[in-house]
Amino acid sequence: MRMKESGKNIITLVVTVFITLFAIEGMLRFFEHKDFSLITEVNNDGYIVHKPNLDREHFDDEVGQKVHIKTNSAGFVGENFSEKKEEGVMRVAVLGDSFTEATQIDYEKSYVYLLNDQLNKLLTAKATSTYKKTEVLNFGLGGIGTADEMKYYSKYVQKYHPDVVVLSFYLGNDVSDNGYYFEHKNALLSSDKADWDVVPQYGSVQNKEFIALKDKIYRMSALARFIDKAVRSVPVLNNVAISLGLYRPPAALDTAGLNLPFWDYYYLDPLDETRKEHLVFSSDLINNFKKQLDSDGVMLVLMLIPEGKTVNQDILGLFKADHPKLKEYNYNPVGMEEKLVGGLKPDVHVLNLRSVMEQQIKKNNIMYNSGIHHFSAEGHVTASRALAEFIVSLF
Repeated sequence: MRMKESGKNIITLVVTVFITLFAIEGMLRFFEHKDFSLITEVNNDGYIVHKPNLDREHFDDEVGQKVHIKTNSAGFVGENFSEKKEEGVMRVAVLGDSFTEATQIDYEKSYVYLLNDQLNKLLTAKATSTYKKTEVLNFGLGGIGTADEMKYYSKYVQKYHPDVVVLSFYLGNDVSDNGYYFEHKNALLSSDKADWDVVPQYGSVQNKEFIALKDKIYRMSALARFIDKAVRSVPVLNNVAISLGLYRPPAALDTAGLNLPFWDYYYLDPLDETRKEHLVFSSDLINNFKKQLDSDGVMLVLMLIPEGKTVNQDILGLFKADHPKLKEYNYNPVGMEEKLVGGLKPDVHVLNLRSVMEQQIKKNNIMYNSGIHHFSAEGHVTASRALAEFIVSLF
């Protein structure tokens, strides 16, 4: 009799929990008012790309509104291009993460899209230019780092025969992203071209199936999105999730009690040995990529994108006030940039956007969404102008 009663209680509890979760899911979906339709996929090659041939609006959580996204048949943002390049055309391929992908803004307002017009104007005004027009191709994808971008170059970009490759490097997290691949250092740096047969796309901790499963859960469940956002916004919870294997650790977990977002530890000077190795590794990856591009007859331009809070003294002051223990450390984002660039070969062309962004912010122009996220519309315009002028100056 007691066993029957216990069984009924367990069933009642399970049903109650299920109904409660179902109700919470429904409430969260009702209040979200967001379009979480999937705009990326894992293609037949095992690479994450956008869904091909999109031309639609999708809701972006960062800006709180719908934005226009357009993708080509290969699954990258922008128009279709033929592999064969016309004579007299300067073809520029841009590699990068979410700053380059730019799905937080109408694709026609992104710095990559604007770069084409900027280059055309400057080139036609330059009497010595041998180019009649330009074509700018966007190969940006959110969440990837230099190692991923090198792989995408070999798989997708190289066949378009670009004259210039712009490697966009976001100083907020690209060093930590590259840290995922550090254990594959030898395969990535042993020759002019990385041995991709032995290097997994997402680092050894993750694989296509796991990423696809997590993405499906995230897209299907408002409750999963709510929990994910809550965990990522609290450094202590984020570290617990990393220790449980839910997120990938870019380096050893913090033991100093600072509770910073993990990428901020790369700004501390001096660096611990692990992060120092990741920084040197990032420079080495860029140098090796330069060797490959040289062999292809392609010019490399490295564009450094500083993290928003590090170029705005007001926001940086608030951040430091929220982490008073930082006073015991040398929090030095510029120092990290100098170390990264110091490890590059002298013939790597480097455009650092820090100074131009700082100048615009001092004029009260908004360069980043909410000051700390991706480029604002003005930020995209500023980046496109600076990049166009820099590229033209090299010819």
